[in-house]
Amino acid sequence: MCFFEINEGMGRRLSLKQSDNMRDTVFTVIKKIENILDNHSIKGTDRELLEALDGLIVSVNEALFPGGKISEVYDFDIHRDDMEKFRNAFAVWRDYMESVMEGAEQKPNKVEKDMEYLMSYLEAASTEDMEELLKDNLEFIKKTSPQLYEQLLLIYRKYESFWGDLNPEEGIFDLIEQRAKALKEHMGDFRWLFGELCDNRSKRTLYDILLNWITFRVEWIVEGKENVFGDYFDLDLIPHTSEDEVFVDLGGWIGDTVKDFALTYSAHYKRIYTYEINSENLAVLRETVKGISNVTVREYGVGEKEGTLYLDLMLGGSCTMLGEEGEQPVKVVTLDDDITERVTWIKMDIEGSEQSALRGCERHIREEKPKLTICTYHNNEDIWKIPRMIKEYNPEYRLYFRSNGGTIHPSEYVIFAL
Repeated sequence: MCFFEINEGMGRRLSLKQSDNMRDTVFTVIKKIENILDNHSIKGTDRELLEALDGLIVSVNEALFPGGKISEVYDFDIHRDDMEKFRNAFAVWRDYMESVMEGAEQKPNKVEKDMEYLMSYLEAASTEDMEELLKDNLEFIKKTSPQLYEQLLLIYRKYESFWGDLNPEEGIFDLIEQRAKALKEHMGDFRWLFGELCDNRSKRTLYDILLNWITFRVEWIVEGKENVFGDYFDLDLIPHTSEDEVFVDLGGWIGDTVKDFALTYSAHYKRIYTYEINSENLAVLRETVKGISNVTVREYGVGEKEGTLYLDLMLGGSCTMLGEEGEQPVKVVTLDDDITERVTWIKMDIEGSEQSALRGCERHIREEKPKLTICTYHNNEDIWKIPRMIKEYNPEYRLYFRSNGGTIHPSEYVIFAL
């Protein structure tokens, strides 16, 4: 339940204790504030009273919307010296909160309600609000966890080609600006994806990742991380394979995925194709798969059309990218042309080329509906854009979502289309 306390000796203080029922909490707070404003007989200055009410409103906002201040809808500071302006601002806040609660009450469980609160958070904030919030949250990490802050900057700067550069000391906030823009401009796409996900574990994982985008707090990554199954081989989703399984591994690296696939499914398959473009990785990959039967290694890149691109090793051997310029040419093929037999499973982890590769295997997807396990973390749009593409090619797919990365920054999250 909520409780309220007024301490005259130390100035007015209204305290909030959240109940398990968020709706009860919000409406109890609204009723309490309305009673105070209607019966303004408490001793003390208006400013003391308004500060107390403001603190209570902030507590409700923080309980509903992790991350703190999000827009002027919730910013009462400018009204602390004017009771009438405060009343007007409170009326706007009350009406908004009542609409949020009404929307959330229609949801069937806590995961759905929490996501509705988050979507309401995004709707109320402008892009500029979001940018300022993310900056404030990063500054909070710097003050409370300096070591984590330095680790985050090292990681984000290393992978700036994925999400944008981040160097606050130099005034560079590309990552924050791009993520705030992605959240605001594609809120409808995130709502759509959440609605398409077919289990609550997937929905919670998406919610946790978005909260990490906003707060930078590692507990959201830890909460959403998969700790039981391998990156692409969730036995709750894909419990077995068959003798006619044709598994295609795009981004073979050193053969770890091929090895895990054969071990997980007791070598029940027809054939494995694995594609890798880095010569050093290929040497290790060939050694790894020596004892695994029916593996075909392709020294090609995979994209939406046949041609030549160039290797970029700037991020190291585990993160090989293709681009329009470079010293080492790489032949690129489409999966539709390169594999003519029926494909039953396609895995992709190809450093941001996933959308292009998807376009190049559209025929397989439309006609054969292979299982798809595709990384969606290599930029700020794959997380929703790739599921959109999959459902456009074949609406019969059911979507699931898992996160398999580390515990500092969000990575290795995978869409399962089954």
